[in-house]
Amino acid sequence: MPGQVMESPMMPGDNRFDLYCRGLFEKLECQIEEEGPMHPSTGATHYAIGNVLDSQGKYDKAMNHYQKALEVCLEAYGQTHPSTAAVYYCLGKGLNAQGKYEESFKQYQQSLKIDLKIHGSEHPSTAQTYHEMGNVLNHQGKYELALKFYEKSLGIDLKALHGQEDSSTATTRHEMGNVLDNLGRYEEAMEHLNKSLATDLKLYGHDHPSTLSTYHCMGRVLDHQGKYNDAMEHYQEALAICVKLNGPTHPSVATVCHGMGGVLQRQGMQDEAVELFQKALEIRRKALGEYHPGVAMVYNSIGKDLGQRGSQQHEHDAHDLFQRALRIQLKALREDHPDLAVTYTNLADLLRHQGKLMEATASYEKAQAILRKKLCLDDDHPSVKEIEDKMGAISLQFVSQCHICTN
Repeated sequence: MPGQVMESPMMPGDNRFDLYCRGLFEKLECQIEEEGPMHPSTGATHYAIGNVLDSQGKYDKAMNHYQKALEVCLEAYGQTHPSTAAVYYCLGKGLNAQGKYEESFKQYQQSLKIDLKIHGSEHPSTAQTYHEMGNVLNHQGKYELALKFYEKSLGIDLKALHGQEDSSTATTRHEMGNVLDNLGRYEEAMEHLNKSLATDLKLYGHDHPSTLSTYHCMGRVLDHQGKYNDAMEHYQEALAICVKLNGPTHPSVATVCHGMGGVLQRQGMQDEAVELFQKALEIRRKALGEYHPGVAMVYNSIGKDLGQRGSQQHEHDAHDLFQRALRIQLKALREDHPDLAVTYTNLADLLRHQGKLMEATASYEKAQAILRKKLCLDDDHPSVKEIEDKMGAISLQFVSQCHICTN
């Protein structure tokens, strides 16, 4: 286990990949029988199988093999060996994918301690761990802090490369673009993403996971800028690559479908949007389980669509979906996570439409508190301005109702 992540020679969906997977499991059986369950070679195969299962989105099974690999590493090499750091790193990555962010960050901290002790603060392995810790903080909604970790990672890599760009800088720029998008700094986000895409295409070509990821993130930023046609073009590029590489039921397909559905929804193409949302929901529930934050976000999108359809039954169903999303988010995330601001805002929109102005105001205030206090967003941020405008409209409705009552 010499490196942080072992890359398999083929990708999911390739017949050779299936043969490779079967070969690993057969190899593991032989090693356990001939060399014992705690032999370093057995641990290395557990690690390799974990990587394969991880790439297939089978996170629970991957974590079991990583845990067994860690037990072997700790016994064979000790706490401060590079192989131990590599397994901690993969555990962190798997837990992050499952939405278990606090546990994930702890695993990365273990990996970072080993990296700093063995390699020092300017080594690529250290930069990579900083990068992944930034990913966890990003998923937790700690965007400013995540940006600092990404900047550490990028700084180390650029120094080592004498200012040149490579796969590491491209990946970090991609994530910085994602964080800057969440902070409403769209032009800065696109600057990093364009550099990332240029490097991806140069190094890997079109049909590669890194290129896929950057196309997807660019689609998201363009969507937030209101450039819907450009956004759909980037999402379609991402989806084509995703299906080709991972198959039609991988969680990453759900992510792209959800993004595309959002663009269609904002363009008023509701039926087409819901079809994509339902596809995303089916994939996520099967791959990630009912109580994953990604499932909650799809419930949000479907609920928003239903709430705009007009009938009392649609509004009732939308309310149920928003409540279901909140239950998942409050269980899986912190109570001040940005995802909850989205749900509180959607719920408030519905309540306002139903004339339940006091309840709507309370929900808007919860969303506003998260945006202002947790994310430290200023008054010029689009999300903050949008909620302020909606709360102002409710205040006018109160004034109008009071005027009617006094006449």
